[in-house]
Amino acid sequence: MCSCLDGSSTLPSNRPGSYERLGSHLTIVELNSTIRGHRRNDQVLIDNERQEELRFYNSDHSYTTVVVEKNLRTIDLCELLKIKRNTVGAAWSIIETWPKLGIERTLEDHEDILAVHRELEMFTSHYERRFYFSQDFLKYEVFIKPVQFFPADMITFPSGEERGAFTDAESSLRNYLLREDSECPHVFSMVWMRNVNGWKKMYMLLQGRKLYTTKKDNEHLITLAHLSDYNVYRIPNAKRVFGAPFEWGACLRPNSNAEAEHTEAGEPGIKVITFENEKSRTCWLTAMRLAKYGKQLRENYRAFKNKQCEQNGGGSPKEQYSSYNVSNESIRSRVAMDFTGSVGRIVEDPKEAKDIAENEGMVWRRRWRPFSRTPPGCAMMRLHGLDAGIHVLQPWFHGGLKRDVAAAIIRDHGSVDGVFLVRESKSNPGAFVLTYKYNDKVFHAQIQPIFDERRNCWLYTLDKGTTKFYDLLQLVEFYQLNAGSLPTRLTHYVQNGVKPPLHKPEDGGASPSPPESSSQRINNVDKIAEPSGNPSSI
Repeated sequence: MCSCLDGSSTLPSNRPGSYERLGSHLTIVELNSTIRGHRRNDQVLIDNERQEELRFYNSDHSYTTVVVEKNLRTIDLCELLKIKRNTVGAAWSIIETWPKLGIERTLEDHEDILAVHRELEMFTSHYERRFYFSQDFLKYEVFIKPVQFFPADMITFPSGEERGAFTDAESSLRNYLLREDSECPHVFSMVWMRNVNGWKKMYMLLQGRKLYTTKKDNEHLITLAHLSDYNVYRIPNAKRVFGAPFEWGACLRPNSNAEAEHTEAGEPGIKVITFENEKSRTCWLTAMRLAKYGKQLRENYRAFKNKQCEQNGGGSPKEQYSSYNVSNESIRSRVAMDFTGSVGRIVEDPKEAKDIAENEGMVWRRRWRPFSRTPPGCAMMRLHGLDAGIHVLQPWFHGGLKRDVAAAIIRDHGSVDGVFLVRESKSNPGAFVLTYKYNDKVFHAQIQPIFDERRNCWLYTLDKGTTKFYDLLQLVEFYQLNAGSLPTRLTHYVQNGVKPPLHKPEDGGASPSPPESSSQRINNVDKIAEPSGNPSSI
């Protein structure tokens, strides 16, 4: 009989017929528990790969926390944030910012938010990165007014039989934007490039998806960057952050998964370029964006317009006008029509058209109660609530906003011509002010109330009585469709309730030269963020 089975045998524990279990051996229960623990850990890792909790900041630097899942697109995240923030509008976007480095870019609608965040984490940098939820009216404006983005002296189109038939740049640009097989226009100009020794002036060319540089007296092209390996950023103030000769800058940051051999990774691979004016920078940023994304950008624009039509389909005309773009041809082809009968008819006689318009105005007068006539010698009194008029319910009306605050809001949100808001006049009680942006400047146009003896009511005018309206709603809707006495149509309104920038720029006149629209995001964060390196050393 084996001694180990002998009940009288003595084991190391000095207990007859007993044994000690080795610590390295697990029971079935312990083994199952360990396996379940490993599975839970693996599941946590998988869940972390599929989703992550991210912060999305607002213009006032408050933030909303969202659990972002894998494959969540920018356009879908914006819809979610609009619900969380109880806001409306089609121009909302996610802005990726590097506050201390002073660069930013608008994420494209198709980009995967979680993938962008992970790529940023892989990029070796000690600079803070943030996502902002903000409006960007410039996002698809190039598809509506391409000529504004491409000066004729900066572009040329690839030679081709079909393209040779176009006699002007506008036709060629529209052809490129509408056709899938069209080639990107070549863009060229003088720029200032940052190098080890400072800033160097050189000639830059965009051809295909590549950027080239050359000296003015040398025709040899040197490859600067493959755009597929870089993210393109805007620098609101390159002079302040990088010590550039001009404030209008752009930045190329290499992707963490760059493929080209000569693409330098990390912060040393960042390229900083400045331009002599805003028009030149806008052209370059737009061209690089089109070259980088191409067909995908066209698909994004079509999806954006389809969603815009769906949102506006059930809304009122004034909601549709807030984001409706009218082409020049549509404006030129407008005719007067009479809808007073059972069917509409074209009115060719100008006098008859004027009489019909006046009659329609009387209908508006009966629908919306105008101001009653004030006693002689008395100023027009300011009313409150709905008694003040239908305009108090409109999203573009900002009440008693101060002039400098209104200018700061337009600068911060106005990326295209025609961005506007309406406010009460502080200097002239009873009057209103239209604050809008045109040609990179902020303008304040006073809306004067005038009393019409014939109609026995108050009317509003922007052009000293040439064109008069029964209320501000009529006035705004008119200038959304027609430029009239203004240098531009009203294209996009700033939603009331938006918080003004913390630092309000000085407003020194009717049309001051504004700072960059996004400088508030960067300037304000600079004051609260800890110093983390010198951007000019990159």
